[in-house]
Amino acid sequence: MHMRLGRCVVDIDDWLELYSSENQVVRLRAADALLRRSGEAPLAILLDILDNISLTILLENLAMASDSRLAQTCAGPCCSGATPSCPLR
Repeated sequence: MHMRLGRCVVDIDDWLELYSSENQVVRLRAADALLRRSGEAPLAILLDILDNISLTILLENLAMASDSRLAQTCAGPCCSGATPSCPLR
């Protein structure tokens, strides 16, 4: 890891090390980063992500996108904060 223009830059070896973490959150974030840099990641790691983690990342991204979209489209009184028990949240 090194600094470039005041920003921390993580290289592929750092992501590979983080992917081997026992912490599931760290491992998922590293897997996501490795998929974004698939041209640099070893094929064995990409296949491992495909076998073990891809569905988890896909489901998390889908959940975040759905939540975001609902927040943009729902204008009912339950979503404006007046009612904390909105059935869409």
